[in-house]
Amino acid sequence: MRKLQLSSQYCPSLLGVSYDHTASFSYRIITPLRTLYEVYGARTSWSYIDDLTVLGAGTYDMVILSRVSFVNVDKVRRAIAQFHAVGTRIILDYDDNFLDIPDWNPAKLSVEAQDSIRDLLGLVDGVTVSSDTLKRYYAPYAKRIEVIPNYVETQAWPDTRKDNAKIRIGLLGSRSHVEDWKLVENPLRRIMERYGDQVILCVSDPVPEYLHDLPLEIQPWVSIDRYPMLLNQIDIGLCPLQDDVFNRCKTGIKALEYGMAGAAIVASPTQYREIVAGRGTIARNEEEWYAGIEKYIVSPVQRNLAGRLMNQYVRDRWSAQTKAPYIKQAYTTLFRKITHAQGITYAMT
Repeated sequence: MRKLQLSSQYCPSLLGVSYDHTASFSYRIITPLRTLYEVYGARTSWSYIDDLTVLGAGTYDMVILSRVSFVNVDKVRRAIAQFHAVGTRIILDYDDNFLDIPDWNPAKLSVEAQDSIRDLLGLVDGVTVSSDTLKRYYAPYAKRIEVIPNYVETQAWPDTRKDNAKIRIGLLGSRSHVEDWKLVENPLRRIMERYGDQVILCVSDPVPEYLHDLPLEIQPWVSIDRYPMLLNQIDIGLCPLQDDVFNRCKTGIKALEYGMAGAAIVASPTQYREIVAGRGTIARNEEEWYAGIEKYIVSPVQRNLAGRLMNQYVRDRWSAQTKAPYIKQAYTTLFRKITHAQGITYAMT
Protein backbone atom coordinates (compact mmCIF):
# COMPACT_ATOMS: atom_id res chain seq x y z
CA MET A 1 0.00 0.00 0.00
CA ARG A 2 1.52 3.33 -1.07
CA LYS A 3 1.19 6.66 0.71
CA LEU A 4 -0.11 9.89 -0.73
CA GLN A 5 1.00 13.21 0.73
CA LEU A 6 -2.01 15.47 1.18
CA SER A 7 -2.75 18.65 3.08
CA SER A 8 -5.33 18.27 5.84
CA GLN A 9 -7.31 20.94 3.95
CA TYR A 10 -7.16 19.07 0.64
CA CYS A 11 -10.31 19.09 -1.47
CA PRO A 12 -10.43 16.59 -4.35
CA SER A 13 -10.62 17.97 -7.88
CA LEU A 14 -14.05 17.27 -9.35
CA LEU A 15 -15.58 17.18 -12.82
CA GLY A 16 -19.38 16.96 -13.16
CA VAL A 17 -20.85 15.53 -16.36
CA SER A 18 -24.45 15.45 -17.57
CA TYR A 19 -26.13 14.21 -20.75
CA ASP A 20 -28.85 16.88 -20.61
CA HIS A 21 -29.69 20.34 -19.27
CA THR A 22 -31.74 19.78 -16.12
CA ALA A 23 -32.48 21.60 -12.90
CA SER A 24 -31.16 18.49 -11.17
CA PHE A 25 -27.72 18.96 -12.76
CA SER A 26 -27.74 22.58 -11.62
CA TYR A 27 -28.60 21.81 -7.99
CA ARG A 28 -26.76 18.50 -7.66
CA ILE A 29 -23.55 19.28 -9.55
CA ILE A 30 -23.07 22.90 -10.59
CA THR A 31 -24.06 24.45 -7.26
CA PRO A 32 -21.84 22.28 -5.02
CA LEU A 33 -18.85 22.36 -7.40
CA ARG A 34 -19.06 26.11 -7.95
CA THR A 35 -19.34 26.58 -4.18
CA LEU A 36 -16.20 24.52 -3.56
CA TYR A 37 -14.34 26.64 -6.09
CA GLU A 38 -15.55 29.92 -4.60
CA VAL A 39 -14.99 29.00 -0.95
CA TYR A 40 -11.90 26.77 -1.12
CA GLY A 41 -10.41 27.47 -4.53
CA ALA A 42 -10.90 23.81 -5.39
CA ARG A 43 -10.34 22.66 -8.96
CA THR A 44 -13.85 21.95 -10.22
CA SER A 45 -15.60 21.98 -13.55
CA TRP A 46 -18.78 20.71 -15.22
CA SER A 47 -19.90 19.95 -18.72
CA TYR A 48 -22.91 18.90 -20.80
CA ILE A 49 -21.62 16.10 -23.00
CA ASP A 50 -24.01 13.89 -24.94
CA ASP A 51 -21.63 10.98 -25.31
CA LEU A 52 -20.13 11.34 -21.81
CA THR A 53 -16.64 11.29 -23.33
CA VAL A 54 -14.79 14.11 -21.64
CA LEU A 55 -11.32 15.18 -22.67
CA GLY A 56 -9.09 15.65 -19.65
CA ALA A 57 -11.31 13.62 -17.31
CA GLY A 58 -8.25 11.63 -16.26
CA THR A 59 -6.71 14.74 -14.71
CA TYR A 60 -9.45 15.01 -12.06
CA ASP A 61 -9.57 13.09 -8.79
CA MET A 62 -13.22 12.18 -9.39
CA VAL A 63 -15.78 12.47 -12.18
CA ILE A 64 -19.44 12.79 -11.17
CA LEU A 65 -22.10 11.46 -13.55
CA SER A 66 -25.44 13.15 -13.04
CA ARG A 67 -28.76 11.31 -12.78
CA VAL A 68 -28.17 8.52 -15.24
CA SER A 69 -31.50 7.07 -16.40
CA PHE A 70 -32.63 4.22 -18.56
CA VAL A 71 -32.07 6.15 -21.78
CA ASN A 72 -28.29 6.06 -21.49
CA VAL A 73 -27.33 3.19 -19.22
CA ASP A 74 -25.35 1.29 -21.87
CA LYS A 75 -23.55 4.48 -22.85
CA VAL A 76 -22.60 5.10 -19.25
CA ARG A 77 -21.32 1.55 -18.81
CA ARG A 78 -18.89 2.15 -21.64
CA ALA A 79 -17.89 5.53 -20.22
CA ILE A 80 -17.21 4.03 -16.79
CA ALA A 81 -14.93 1.41 -18.35
CA GLN A 82 -13.07 4.12 -20.27
CA PHE A 83 -12.68 6.31 -17.17
CA HIS A 84 -11.49 3.41 -15.05
CA ALA A 85 -8.95 2.46 -17.72
CA VAL A 86 -7.14 5.76 -17.13
CA GLY A 87 -7.48 5.58 -13.34
CA THR A 88 -10.37 8.05 -12.98
CA ARG A 89 -12.69 7.51 -10.02
CA ILE A 90 -16.38 7.64 -10.92
CA ILE A 91 -19.22 8.98 -8.77
CA LEU A 92 -22.89 8.56 -9.66
CA ASP A 93 -25.35 11.15 -8.35
CA TYR A 94 -29.11 10.67 -7.89
CA ASP A 95 -31.81 12.86 -6.36
CA ASP A 96 -34.78 10.58 -7.09
CA ASN A 97 -35.67 7.01 -6.23
CA PHE A 98 -35.65 5.47 -9.70
CA LEU A 99 -36.27 2.04 -8.18
CA ASP A 100 -39.75 2.92 -6.84
CA ILE A 101 -41.44 5.20 -9.36
CA PRO A 102 -45.26 4.94 -9.24
CA ASP A 103 -47.00 3.35 -12.22
CA TRP A 104 -48.75 6.65 -13.09
CA ASN A 105 -45.50 8.61 -13.28
CA PRO A 106 -44.29 9.28 -16.87
CA ALA A 107 -40.75 8.50 -15.68
CA LYS A 108 -41.69 4.96 -14.62
CA LEU A 109 -38.87 2.57 -15.49
CA SER A 110 -39.12 -1.00 -16.69
CA VAL A 111 -37.86 -3.82 -14.49
CA GLU A 112 -34.91 -4.20 -16.87
CA ALA A 113 -34.04 -0.51 -16.58
CA GLN A 114 -34.18 -0.69 -12.79
CA ASP A 115 -31.85 -3.69 -12.85
CA SER A 116 -29.46 -1.74 -15.07
CA ILE A 117 -29.36 1.14 -12.62
CA ARG A 118 -28.63 -1.29 -9.78
CA ASP A 119 -25.74 -2.63 -11.87
CA LEU A 120 -24.40 0.89 -12.42
CA LEU A 121 -24.56 1.64 -8.70
CA GLY A 122 -22.22 -1.31 -8.16
CA LEU A 123 -19.90 -0.47 -11.07
CA VAL A 124 -19.04 3.08 -9.97
CA ASP A 125 -16.66 3.88 -7.13
CA GLY A 126 -19.13 5.89 -5.08
CA VAL A 127 -22.61 7.40 -5.04
CA THR A 128 -23.96 10.73 -3.82
CA VAL A 129 -27.65 11.28 -3.06
CA SER A 130 -29.79 14.16 -1.86
CA SER A 131 -31.30 12.73 1.35
CA ASP A 132 -30.88 10.13 4.08
CA THR A 133 -34.10 8.45 2.95
CA LEU A 134 -32.77 8.04 -0.58
CA LYS A 135 -29.49 6.72 0.81
CA ARG A 136 -31.34 3.85 2.50
CA TYR A 137 -32.78 2.74 -0.84
CA TYR A 138 -29.55 2.90 -2.83
CA ALA A 139 -27.07 1.83 -0.15
CA PRO A 140 -27.61 -1.95 -0.66
CA TYR A 141 -26.35 -1.62 -4.25
CA ALA A 142 -23.56 0.94 -3.79
CA LYS A 143 -20.02 0.37 -2.59
CA ARG A 144 -19.84 3.78 -0.93
CA ILE A 145 -22.54 6.41 -0.55
CA GLU A 146 -22.68 9.94 0.90
CA VAL A 147 -25.51 12.46 1.33
CA ILE A 148 -25.19 15.94 -0.14
CA PRO A 149 -28.51 17.81 0.32
CA ASN A 150 -29.80 20.26 -2.26
CA TYR A 151 -28.64 23.74 -1.35
CA VAL A 152 -29.38 27.12 -2.94
CA GLU A 153 -26.87 29.66 -4.18
CA THR A 154 -28.64 32.35 -2.21
CA GLN A 155 -26.12 35.09 -3.02
CA ALA A 156 -26.79 34.63 -6.73
CA TRP A 157 -30.61 34.63 -6.53
CA PRO A 158 -31.96 37.85 -8.12
CA ASP A 159 -33.72 40.38 -5.90
CA THR A 160 -37.46 39.94 -5.53
CA ARG A 161 -39.50 42.92 -6.64
CA LYS A 162 -43.20 42.12 -7.00
CA ASP A 163 -45.47 44.68 -8.59
CA ASN A 164 -48.28 42.33 -9.56
CA ALA A 165 -51.68 43.88 -10.22
CA LYS A 166 -53.21 40.54 -9.26
CA ILE A 167 -51.99 37.94 -6.76
CA ARG A 168 -50.08 35.23 -8.62
CA ILE A 169 -50.51 31.64 -7.42
CA GLY A 170 -47.81 29.26 -8.63
CA LEU A 171 -48.24 25.56 -9.39
CA LEU A 172 -44.93 24.87 -11.05
CA GLY A 173 -43.08 21.66 -11.77
CA SER A 174 -42.58 18.87 -14.27
CA ARG A 175 -45.19 16.53 -15.76
CA SER A 176 -44.14 13.92 -13.21
CA HIS A 177 -46.43 15.71 -10.70
CA VAL A 178 -49.65 14.96 -12.55
CA GLU A 179 -51.06 12.93 -9.63
CA ASP A 180 -49.60 15.17 -6.93
CA TRP A 181 -51.43 18.20 -8.32
CA LYS A 182 -54.77 16.43 -7.95
CA LEU A 183 -54.45 17.30 -4.25
CA VAL A 184 -55.17 20.93 -5.11
CA GLU A 185 -57.60 20.52 -8.02
CA ASN A 186 -60.83 21.05 -6.05
CA PRO A 187 -59.41 23.73 -3.71
CA LEU A 188 -58.19 25.68 -6.74
CA ARG A 189 -61.59 25.41 -8.43
CA ARG A 190 -63.18 26.94 -5.34
CA ILE A 191 -60.50 29.62 -5.14
CA MET A 192 -60.92 30.60 -8.79
CA GLU A 193 -64.69 30.65 -8.46
CA ARG A 194 -64.57 33.02 -5.50
CA TYR A 195 -61.39 35.04 -6.08
CA GLY A 196 -60.85 34.69 -9.83
CA ASP A 197 -60.99 38.45 -10.31
CA GLN A 198 -58.16 38.93 -7.80
CA VAL A 199 -55.71 36.15 -8.69
CA ILE A 200 -53.80 34.63 -11.60
CA LEU A 201 -53.17 30.89 -11.49
CA CYS A 202 -49.78 30.20 -13.10
CA VAL A 203 -49.32 26.51 -14.05
CA SER A 204 -46.40 24.82 -15.78
CA ASP A 205 -46.81 23.39 -19.24
CA PRO A 206 -47.89 20.69 -19.96
CA VAL A 207 -51.02 21.35 -17.91
CA PRO A 208 -52.83 18.20 -16.70
CA GLU A 209 -56.12 17.58 -18.48
CA TYR A 210 -58.14 17.91 -15.29
CA LEU A 211 -57.09 21.59 -15.02
CA HIS A 212 -57.71 22.54 -18.66
CA ASP A 213 -61.06 24.18 -17.99
CA LEU A 214 -59.69 26.58 -15.36
CA PRO A 215 -58.59 30.10 -16.31
CA LEU A 216 -54.80 29.72 -16.32
CA GLU A 217 -51.63 31.46 -17.28
CA ILE A 218 -49.69 28.58 -18.80
CA GLN A 219 -45.99 28.84 -18.09
CA PRO A 220 -43.78 27.26 -20.77
CA TRP A 221 -40.48 25.63 -19.91
CA VAL A 222 -37.66 28.07 -19.18
CA SER A 223 -33.96 27.45 -18.69
CA ILE A 224 -32.64 27.08 -15.15
CA ASP A 225 -30.91 30.47 -15.56
CA ARG A 226 -34.25 32.21 -16.15
CA TYR A 227 -36.20 30.15 -13.64
CA PRO A 228 -35.50 32.38 -10.59
CA MET A 229 -36.98 35.37 -12.38
CA LEU A 230 -40.15 33.37 -13.04
CA LEU A 231 -40.37 32.26 -9.40
CA ASN A 232 -39.83 35.82 -8.21
CA GLN A 233 -43.19 36.82 -9.69
CA ILE A 234 -45.11 34.29 -7.57
CA ASP A 235 -46.97 35.58 -4.49
CA ILE A 236 -48.33 32.22 -3.24
CA GLY A 237 -46.41 29.04 -4.00
CA LEU A 238 -48.12 25.63 -3.90
CA CYS A 239 -46.19 22.45 -3.09
CA PRO A 240 -48.60 19.48 -3.30
CA LEU A 241 -46.96 16.05 -2.91
CA GLN A 242 -48.65 12.68 -2.46
CA ASP A 243 -47.35 10.54 0.38
CA ASP A 244 -45.70 7.54 -1.28
CA VAL A 245 -42.31 5.82 -1.36
CA PHE A 246 -41.13 7.78 -4.38
CA ASN A 247 -42.02 11.19 -2.96
CA ARG A 248 -40.62 10.41 0.49
CA CYS A 249 -37.21 10.18 -1.18
CA LYS A 250 -37.52 13.66 -2.68
CA THR A 251 -36.24 16.88 -1.16
CA GLY A 252 -38.07 20.10 -0.35
CA ILE A 253 -36.28 22.09 -3.06
CA LYS A 254 -39.50 23.56 -4.47
CA ALA A 255 -40.26 25.20 -1.11
CA LEU A 256 -36.70 26.51 -0.93
CA GLU A 257 -37.14 28.10 -4.36
CA TYR A 258 -40.44 29.71 -3.38
CA GLY A 259 -38.76 30.86 -0.18
CA MET A 260 -36.00 32.59 -2.12
CA ALA A 261 -38.74 34.25 -4.18
CA GLY A 262 -40.37 35.57 -1.01
CA ALA A 263 -43.61 33.73 -1.72
CA ALA A 264 -46.03 32.53 0.94
CA ILE A 265 -46.12 28.73 0.75
CA VAL A 266 -48.90 26.19 1.15
CA ALA A 267 -47.48 22.67 1.10
CA SER A 268 -48.14 19.02 1.77
CA PRO A 269 -46.50 17.55 4.88
CA THR A 270 -44.64 15.05 2.67
CA GLN A 271 -41.07 16.41 2.47
CA TYR A 272 -42.20 19.94 3.37
CA ARG A 273 -43.25 19.84 7.02
CA GLU A 274 -39.80 20.59 8.45
CA ILE A 275 -39.16 23.42 5.99
CA VAL A 276 -42.56 25.11 5.85
CA ALA A 277 -44.18 24.57 9.27
CA GLY A 278 -44.12 27.81 11.27
CA ARG A 279 -43.04 29.79 8.21
CA GLY A 280 -45.93 28.93 5.87
CA THR A 281 -48.94 26.63 5.86
CA ILE A 282 -49.05 22.82 5.86
CA ALA A 283 -52.20 21.37 4.23
CA ARG A 284 -53.30 17.77 4.80
CA ASN A 285 -56.70 17.76 3.09
CA GLU A 286 -58.80 19.78 0.65
CA GLU A 287 -60.24 22.09 3.31
CA GLU A 288 -56.78 22.94 4.62
CA TRP A 289 -55.53 23.61 1.10
CA TYR A 290 -58.43 25.95 0.43
CA ALA A 291 -58.10 27.73 3.77
CA GLY A 292 -54.34 28.12 3.40
CA ILE A 293 -54.56 29.65 -0.06
CA GLU A 294 -57.49 31.86 0.89
CA LYS A 295 -55.68 33.15 3.97
CA TYR A 296 -52.82 34.47 1.87
CA ILE A 297 -55.18 36.00 -0.69
CA VAL A 298 -57.28 38.01 1.78
CA SER A 299 -54.43 38.99 4.14
CA PRO A 300 -51.46 40.79 2.53
CA VAL A 301 -49.90 41.07 6.00
CA GLN A 302 -49.86 37.29 6.53
CA ARG A 303 -48.75 36.71 2.94
CA ASN A 304 -45.82 39.11 3.18
CA LEU A 305 -44.80 37.88 6.63
CA ALA A 306 -44.76 34.25 5.48
CA GLY A 307 -42.68 35.22 2.46
CA ARG A 308 -40.13 37.08 4.59
CA LEU A 309 -39.87 34.26 7.14
CA MET A 310 -39.25 31.66 4.44
CA ASN A 311 -36.75 33.84 2.63
CA GLN A 312 -34.69 34.40 5.76
CA TYR A 313 -34.91 30.72 6.72
CA VAL A 314 -33.57 29.57 3.35
CA ARG A 315 -30.74 32.09 3.50
CA ASP A 316 -29.82 31.02 7.04
CA ARG A 317 -30.25 27.25 6.72
CA TRP A 318 -29.93 26.26 3.05
CA SER A 319 -27.23 28.52 1.62
CA ALA A 320 -24.66 26.54 -0.37
CA GLN A 321 -21.83 28.82 0.76
CA THR A 322 -22.79 28.40 4.41
CA LYS A 323 -22.89 24.63 3.92
CA ALA A 324 -19.61 24.49 1.99
CA PRO A 325 -17.79 22.57 4.79
CA TYR A 326 -20.42 19.79 4.63
CA ILE A 327 -20.20 19.60 0.85
CA LYS A 328 -16.42 19.39 1.00
CA GLN A 329 -16.52 16.75 3.72
CA ALA A 330 -18.84 14.48 1.72
CA TYR A 331 -16.67 14.53 -1.41
CA THR A 332 -13.45 14.23 0.59
CA THR A 333 -14.82 11.25 2.53
CA LEU A 334 -15.71 9.48 -0.70
CA PHE A 335 -12.31 10.26 -2.21
CA ARG A 336 -10.46 8.87 0.78
CA LYS A 337 -12.56 5.71 0.96
CA ILE A 338 -12.11 5.04 -2.75
CA THR A 339 -8.37 5.65 -2.84
CA HIS A 340 -7.87 3.58 0.31
CA ALA A 341 -9.67 0.72 -1.43
CA GLN A 342 -7.24 1.22 -4.33
CA GLY A 343 -4.32 0.60 -1.98
CA ILE A 344 -3.46 4.20 -1.15
CA THR A 345 -3.16 5.68 2.34
CA TYR A 346 -2.68 9.28 3.40
CA ALA A 347 0.14 11.07 5.10
CA MET A 348 -1.54 14.33 6.07
CA THR A 349 0.68 17.43 6.15
